[in-house]
Amino acid sequence: MKKIFYFLLIHLLLSAGVVAQAQVADAADELGAKSTDKGDRMEFKVTTLNAEWLGCPSNGPSDESLQMRNVAAVIKAVNPDIIALQEVTMNPVKSLDSVLKHLGDEWGGHIVPWSAGSCAQSQGIIYKKASISLTGSSLVKNGGTSNVWSSGRYPVLYEVNFLSGEGVIPVSIINIHAKAYSDKSSYDRRTTASTSLKTLLDGAAYKYKNVIVIGDYNDYLESSQCVRYGNCSESSPSPYKNFVDDAASYRALTSSFTTNIDHIIISNELFTNVSSNATRETSATNSVPNYRNTTSDHTPVSITLSFSKEYTAAEKNEYSQSITLYPNPVQHTLNVESNTGDIAAVKIASMSGVVVYEQKNINAPAMSIQTSTWPTGTYAVTITSTKGEVGSKLMMKNQ
Repeated sequence: MKKIFYFLLIHLLLSAGVVAQAQVADAADELGAKSTDKGDRMEFKVTTLNAEWLGCPSNGPSDESLQMRNVAAVIKAVNPDIIALQEVTMNPVKSLDSVLKHLGDEWGGHIVPWSAGSCAQSQGIIYKKASISLTGSSLVKNGGTSNVWSSGRYPVLYEVNFLSGEGVIPVSIINIHAKAYSDKSSYDRRTTASTSLKTLLDGAAYKYKNVIVIGDYNDYLESSQCVRYGNCSESSPSPYKNFVDDAASYRALTSSFTTNIDHIIISNELFTNVSSNATRETSATNSVPNYRNTTSDHTPVSITLSFSKEYTAAEKNEYSQSITLYPNPVQHTLNVESNTGDIAAVKIASMSGVVVYEQKNINAPAMSIQTSTWPTGTYAVTITSTKGEVGSKLMMKNQ
């Protein structure tokens, strides 16, 4: 109640011209930078925002510095654990760093540019270091051709760990920015891209992973903007009908937003972890004066996922229950065993996301890892196979 009153006060002062716009971000600092503690469970807020040509002087809002401050202010007001951004441009790393400077040291970020061209739009993430660690990122070039992904604006895979008490939940975030425009050709490219991406996600590489497909889909989940504004027939379905119809494997959490183009779809591994319906973050955008002209023509969209602090066996897949990791704490040698004999890959990272060990194509029932040179601390272990993926915390006590 105290926080609600505080934001109402800030909004009233802004309306009266008493508080400078740059102070909106500072006001949100009181919210802190941790996931939400709900007793025996932790909640993680996941958000998407198209930042409209962020950093590009020739497109989007004209005052780039103001836009950077406003994007940071909106992120603080939304208070996500992780936010997927689209349309980060020019020098995308520099643009993302500018936003991070306004957010503060408790926030981290990463971006995988797909082009060195002037004002090329790339997809990045910003996250709270206390609740999220990043362990890998790459362009997804095997989920559709360059042409269907707007001539090379491929989806970006961000491999992250949600840190829930003693639990580590590996999540694969696919940040997409689909082909724009309402003409039939663009619609067809979006449809082909969606078909190719789903084929990839249905396959062995992602079949048992916690997957979130998030971003600017540039179309509706029911029907299409090509029907409403373009030259598609009335019977033309959404380009993403393949995801929506496969209700056993995927859930479109933004399907109720009938004319929205920013969406979040999750895989069935996360169905039981959804703790709130998708939300359009209008309160956050309303806190920024003249938001549509100074910041973005998109509204952030969020979902909330909930996990137990222990990440109990009931929340894990069957494969995770067949894995043994010992000793823990470890000093010199870590043993990994599977009673199903199908360990495929192991990745171990510090809680800040620095990967200290990674091995693929193991295909063995057991393995040992030498850890004696690793610094003392807590690590996140991710073990994958064709049957599933499991995360766990590992304590290293190196004397």
